[in-house]
Formats: sequence, C-alpha cells, structure tokens
Amino acid sequence: MNAFALIKKTTQSLTGHILLFQALWAVPMAILFIWLNYTEGALTVSWALWCVFVSMVGALAIAPLMWFTCTRPMIRRIAKRRSRAASDSEATR
Repeated sequence: MNAFALIKKTTQSLTGHILLFQALWAVPMAILFIWLNYTEGALTVSWALWCVFVSMVGALAIAPLMWFTCTRPMIRRIAKRRSRAASDSEATR
C-alpha cells in the first residue's frame, strides 16, 4: 500500500481518523509527556502509563470531533463540486 492510498483510507472514515490521530497526536504527546517528566526527575512507571492513557483518550476525543466538524462536511462539498462539474461537462457536449 502506498502513502497516497493510506492517506485516502484514513481521511474517508471515522475509524481511519481515529487511527490517524492515534499515530499523529497520541504517540508524540505521550513521548513529550514522558520526556518532560523524565527530565524533571518525576517519572515513575505508573505516571508513564497515565501519560500514555491521557494521550490516547485525547486522540479518541479529537478524532470524532474533527471527523464530524471538518472532514465529513469537506468530503461532501468536494463530492458536490465533482458532480456539478461532471454534469456541466456533459451538458456542454
């Protein structure tokens, strides 16, 4: 699977959005939280697990929000434009 197919799959479904946000938001935030606690000398195993949990829950909350407020309406607008352009091109023939 190439990168374009992966991006297309993740942007066209809620499940894809959740996976995308887990990879692009939760993983970096967990690493950042763990690193900051490590540099402060306050990192424990339970705190590291809590940081990972909070990052994952945050991504699970953001993904549906982005899907329903931004991505799905944008996909519908693009589909409408494409159908209008197709019908206009058929009408000019």
